[in-house]
Amino acid sequence: MIENLLTQLGTTAIVIAVAGYLFRSWLSYQIQSLRSAYEHQNSIQLEAIRAEFSKDITRLGVHENYLHRRRTEIIESIFHRAVDAEFSLQSFFVGWWAATDADGLEIHDRDVPRDHTQAISMMKKHGNAFCENFTEINASLHKNALYFDDEFIKSVTDAYDPFFHLVLSVDYNAVPILPEQYKDAVSVGRIPRKLVVNLFRKSLGVLPNGQ
Repeated sequence: MIENLLTQLGTTAIVIAVAGYLFRSWLSYQIQSLRSAYEHQNSIQLEAIRAEFSKDITRLGVHENYLHRRRTEIIESIFHRAVDAEFSLQSFFVGWWAATDADGLEIHDRDVPRDHTQAISMMKKHGNAFCENFTEINASLHKNALYFDDEFIKSVTDAYDPFFHLVLSVDYNAVPILPEQYKDAVSVGRIPRKLVVNLFRKSLGVLPNGQ
């Protein structure tokens, strides 16, 4: 009887051991299957994210290239106006000096009038040309405001505003003596263009030497 009992216990232990082994094997298989499925799903999702990210990078690159090209085109157009505005402003100051102090005029050029009436005419002509160029610069900036921030547009217009209002304020029937600070007509006339050129370079990512 004891031998039968021991035999039964031994058989039971073997069955339990086999069942435990089979359960562990089954559980291990299920876990491995779930892990494989999870890793596969993650891999698919990761590849999808990578693909979408690559598309976004491509779209961003295309957008940035287009934006840079448009800014370059607009700035080139404005720069031509800035050069014309510089010449007009310089000539305006020379005409003003000639109209009010021809004898003291330090610029000796055959194109600079010494006659008061002609000097006034020179002032009007180049003053109007300067205002026209500035108006075109201002209009171009605001028509293309999509490509520039407000600070950039304001900085460009601020460079010209003081001279624009100065030109408009002159009474040609009673022209005052040219203020001393404007007698270096060439240097003063360059001020707006030099300011906006620095802004243009910054906008286009052109850094000064050493930076």
